[in-house]
Amino acid sequence: MKCVKVKIVPDGEVVEVEEGTNLLDVLRMCGTEFLGACGGFGICGKCRVRILSGRTAPPTCVEKKHLSFEELNSGIRLACQVRLTDSIEVAIDELPAEFPSSTSTIFSGVQSLPHVRKRMLKLSSPSMEDQRSYFERLRESLGSHVTPRSPGILQKLSHKMGKNELKLEAVMYGDQILDLRSANKGRMLGVAVDIGTTTLVIRLWDLEKVLEVANRVVVNPQVKWGSDVITRMAEIMKSRETLSYMQNEVLKSIKNLILDMIDEVGIDVSNIYHMVVAGNTVMMHIFLGICPDGIATAPYVPAFTESLTFDARDCGLGEILPNGIVTLLPCVSAYVGADVVADLLYVKYVTEELGDFILMDMGTNGEVVVKSGDRMLVSSTAAGPAFEGWGISRGMPGVPGAVDRVWYENGELRFTTVGGAKPQGICGSGLLDLMAEALRLNILDSSGRIRDVDELAPEFRKFVGWCEGEKCIKLADNVYVTQRDVRAFQSAKSAIRSCLEVLKAEVKLSDEDVNILYIVGNFGANISVKNAIYIGLFPSISFRRIFNLGSVASMGASLVLLNSQMEEELKKMVEKLEPIELMKRKEFRDLFLEYLKMGEGREKV
Repeated sequence: MKCVKVKIVPDGEVVEVEEGTNLLDVLRMCGTEFLGACGGFGICGKCRVRILSGRTAPPTCVEKKHLSFEELNSGIRLACQVRLTDSIEVAIDELPAEFPSSTSTIFSGVQSLPHVRKRMLKLSSPSMEDQRSYFERLRESLGSHVTPRSPGILQKLSHKMGKNELKLEAVMYGDQILDLRSANKGRMLGVAVDIGTTTLVIRLWDLEKVLEVANRVVVNPQVKWGSDVITRMAEIMKSRETLSYMQNEVLKSIKNLILDMIDEVGIDVSNIYHMVVAGNTVMMHIFLGICPDGIATAPYVPAFTESLTFDARDCGLGEILPNGIVTLLPCVSAYVGADVVADLLYVKYVTEELGDFILMDMGTNGEVVVKSGDRMLVSSTAAGPAFEGWGISRGMPGVPGAVDRVWYENGELRFTTVGGAKPQGICGSGLLDLMAEALRLNILDSSGRIRDVDELAPEFRKFVGWCEGEKCIKLADNVYVTQRDVRAFQSAKSAIRSCLEVLKAEVKLSDEDVNILYIVGNFGANISVKNAIYIGLFPSISFRRIFNLGSVASMGASLVLLNSQMEEELKKMVEKLEPIELMKRKEFRDLFLEYLKMGEGREKV
């Protein structure tokens, strides 16, 4: 078989592969960061690359659908459609990775009771009269029940006793000694991680001061295998090797972000002793390198849902937690993960107690919790990636350059972008605003159809045109929403709202009975509540009862990291939750068709 070479710009990496290999697979294998929202099926048109040199087969009909003549003529191709027939040089745009950092946080009122704690000890000096082992002397100070986590503890003990260093600190996890260090060596740090389908949130904490030291929010690098968990599981089912690639990508991203934060604050990684991880059930499986095939097919049984703690080295994280442990928060079911549980823990902390409420997490995998009286129901639905900016022609996450606000003023559709940067695309909050304004201006009808130009008032005709061979609503030269994008938004909106209505009906909860509605997740942090009600995404309840909390799963994970007693609260919460399977319910399917309509709440706001 003939081999060809692929040079990737700007990385400069050169890889040799067999003729006929798919370019998308090559980029994935090389760890290159790029978008591949649909998993390589040619549906999303996101995996755009530029062929700089070398011959390729002519563009496919799929590429001609997504790319203009000018783009194709300039060398732009879809990586998933290119089969390599010759050596090429290919350029890719960098993944819009960095989100604005979260605000640094001090948890007032949270007592420092970490799982990992520090014990001071003073060992007795050996003599001819006292020839007990070094470890026996250590147990004399810590208790006879303690055990070393690894042989390295005994090596450190021997080294320090050899230097007659008798005043030491033992870093303990339960009865296990994680580390042995000189007295007053420095800070005890921990890390809280939320592995979202779309984003990765990491918070670095001082465990003793209950102080957030640094944080990072980036795009989950697994998006190159698909924007949602269903697509990623399909990729794993096609090739088990893909599981290793996905796991390595997220571990590499976590390591790099932690090293970046450590460098920023000038602390050594040896001071990090504990990592607490939240995420949906599929993300938790991939993090551990466990195939999620049980989740992908009926009867949808995960390999685990329990809270688990491992040695960091066994999780591939020994480089950044050389003496540390990793705790995974508990999931509820195959599609209700630890992220929802962490959300609930944070809500309970900030409100002191959980009265009746609704919680909606509108990420790529949408989850809804309804608590009424003694019952707390939870369900999930494949809302799709539209709320996160994926699956949309010019969609992108909420990074600099993303349109995040849209309104009509003085005859124009006006907008703002994240960071005030030049508009590059539109994120979920901007998309929701645009849909609401298009309804108000009668550019969209209630079925979600973009009206023909001759149906519009003369002053609104300039907002409608043709893009990618489809009718579209134009916002800027390179920012528009096609008819297909509107349908994707409708589907996401209907899925999450229908899920909510099924749970409300189960506990006979009316809109008037809703005490409070919590909105969580990246999308929920920035949306206009008024527009969400207008378009029918939220029920028509008072604005005063709706709270945008933002992406708080990482905060729930932080609570567990900082205070071990929170784990018991978490356990009680998981036991109380009642998972509801929507696909078994005819009413969900009926409601889904009903809530596809746009503007259900237009009379209420």
